[in-house]
Amino acid sequence: MGTTSITAESRTAVEASIDSQSGRFQTLKRELDQCVQSRIAEGYWEERAFESSYSDDFLAVSWRGGVGYWKALAWRKKLAALEKNRAALPKGVRSDREREIGSATRLIHDRFAPKRAGPYAVELFVFFKTANLAPAALVQMAPDCVPAFMEAPLHTHFLIRRQQSAVDQGEALRFGGFDPLAETPRDGSALCKLFLSLAFPKEAPPITDEPEPRCLLCILLALAAIALLGIAATILLVPDWRDSLFRALDIGRRSEIVRLDEELANLQEEYDRVLARAQAPDVALDTSRVEMLERELDRLASQLAEHGQDVPARTLPLGVPPCLPVVATMSAGGGAPGYIYAVTLGAGGIRLSEPAGVHALSASDLADPDFPVTRPMPQEVLSIDAFEALVSPISQAARAAYCAHYVLLRDGETNDREGYIAQRSAVERHFYVYRPSPQ
Repeated sequence: MGTTSITAESRTAVEASIDSQSGRFQTLKRELDQCVQSRIAEGYWEERAFESSYSDDFLAVSWRGGVGYWKALAWRKKLAALEKNRAALPKGVRSDREREIGSATRLIHDRFAPKRAGPYAVELFVFFKTANLAPAALVQMAPDCVPAFMEAPLHTHFLIRRQQSAVDQGEALRFGGFDPLAETPRDGSALCKLFLSLAFPKEAPPITDEPEPRCLLCILLALAAIALLGIAATILLVPDWRDSLFRALDIGRRSEIVRLDEELANLQEEYDRVLARAQAPDVALDTSRVEMLERELDRLASQLAEHGQDVPARTLPLGVPPCLPVVATMSAGGGAPGYIYAVTLGAGGIRLSEPAGVHALSASDLADPDFPVTRPMPQEVLSIDAFEALVSPISQAARAAYCAHYVLLRDGETNDREGYIAQRSAVERHFYVYRPSPQ
């Protein structure tokens, strides 16, 4: 058999391929620079400090933005989620768009209020896929993104991004890992359009103040309050009237408790039926109906509590979508949403810790508009009451957004069956749980 060697023709072909890629990225850089200059000339609301460069393997782009940039990204993502939820509503069911927009706006502003002003850096690297062979630069730079590159269509641009997510005051800035973008634009114009949407999002709207009550209404309410106080004082000063009133109130109180109990039981049955119907594969969850029932159940439970009647806490409803997006199955730890806590149950109480390994939160999770505004991480072991007081603001905000957060659940050392059940029930009142396999 003869020997083989790299001929001059082969070397020329390889060099021509490199020159072709280099020329491609040089052209892309020029187009992106022109797009950025056009956008800045329009008077964009925040400075971006745009930089770009190219090599034989990729086009590198970077820019900076303040906390307003992250608010704008979160606003766009939240708006898309609201539109998706509205589109999934059953025919004939309407939602209060103005109320949803107002709630989302306040949630995003509250989330970013304690954050540093910035600036924060974002880096974007653009590759062009000509074959199902990952570029050496991509393998070296972001090996976790190679599976996504292999799934991307041929003759398209493949983009990876890493960024400094918004952090609290006093917290150090840090880059997250590289994440692949789902979009794979085929030509330069599509790439420019995608880049402009990433680097120049529309500013999040300001919070609209509630209208102040009219002075006439205030005066009428004050007069009514004074009149009621006068009537109450008169009744209390006359013994016969006072005794009759107290007897009537006690009878009325017992009757009111019976009425509230019956109404609560009927609503709970209807609530369970709505959730049960949604488990069928061809039946969509009536989110508006569920929200209305939950508000009514909370109202009745509150009224019974005012009469000294305890109402068992309602467990988290089934079928609620996750607050954090589900990671693509092909990536590490894929096929699952982000977990905001690792929860360990034990004899001493409930311990909270940061998820680690494949379950660690990504930069995208931390930047998600539905990520908790505050996420306390106490070092001490918590009692059930302390745990529920700590996480209630998180689960209430998730319920307002009609989503649920997930946590990892692990068992510590305990011989108290009833205590374990109580701890687990407390966790499941606020979160969906996932039990990872023992290491």
